[in-house]
Amino acid sequence: MEPQLQNVCGVERTSTGVPGLDQMTGGGLIRKSVTLVGGDSGTGKTTFCLQFLYSGLTSCGENALFISFSEPREEIYQTAALFGWNFEEFERQGRFVFFHYQPKDLMDIVAQGGGSIRDTIESFNISRVVLDPLTSFSLMFEKDAYREQQTLLELFQLLHDLGCTSLVVSEEPARLDNYTSKRADFLSDGIIHFYHLREKGARIRAVEVIKMRDTHISENVCPMILDDNGIQVLCDQVVDVSNTAGTPL
Repeated sequence: MEPQLQNVCGVERTSTGVPGLDQMTGGGLIRKSVTLVGGDSGTGKTTFCLQFLYSGLTSCGENALFISFSEPREEIYQTAALFGWNFEEFERQGRFVFFHYQPKDLMDIVAQGGGSIRDTIESFNISRVVLDPLTSFSLMFEKDAYREQQTLLELFQLLHDLGCTSLVVSEEPARLDNYTSKRADFLSDGIIHFYHLREKGARIRAVEVIKMRDTHISENVCPMILDDNGIQVLCDQVVDVSNTAGTPL
C-alpha cells in the first residue's frame, strides 16, 4: 500500500495517481479536501477522475464512489477499459460504487444531509469520491442565482463533512487568457484546469493548478500526455502560453 504523502508543513496528502501531477500540487491532494476539476469537453477531466479513483483502489487501498449526472455506468466503464482499468471487478468486491443520479436527486440528498450517499460512504468505507459533472446540477438554477449559491454551499459543505478526498468536475470553459472565478471556485480547497490548446497548427494537452489550500503549487502550465496508460504530466516542462490560442477547445 502506498504511504501517506506529506509536504513540509506536515499536511496529510494522498496521491493523485497521475505521474507528474503530485509534484505540481506539493505532494498530492490534501486528504478530505474538495478539488474542482475544470476544462472544456475532451480535455481529460473524466479520465483524470477515473485515474484518481483507480489509483486509490489499486495502490492506496482506498475505496471509491463515482457519482454521475450524465454518462451511465456502461459508458464510464467503457472509457475506463480503454486504459485497462477494471472497475467492475472492484464493484464485485464491494470496494467501488457507481451512482447515476438526476440533478434533482442530488438536491434531495443534500437536503437530507447526505442520505444514500452518506450511507454508502459509511457502509463501504469510501475514501475517494468523484462528482461528474457539477454543471448539470447548476443548470437547474439558471434563473435563481441566490438559490444556486446556497445549494452549492450546502453541497460543498456536505462533501467536506463526509470526510472523503473529493473531485468535482465542472464543464465551465477554462481560459488561459481571461480566467474569471466562479461560485464553486471559492467553495473548493483546490482547482485544477485541463486544456487542449492549439499551438503552431497542432494541438497540445496541458494542465494547470490554479489553487490548492495550504500548498506551494507549481505556477506553470505543464504539458501532459494522454495515452493507453492514462494521463502523465511532464512537470519539468512548461507550455509557452504566448504561442497558444487563449481559448482551449
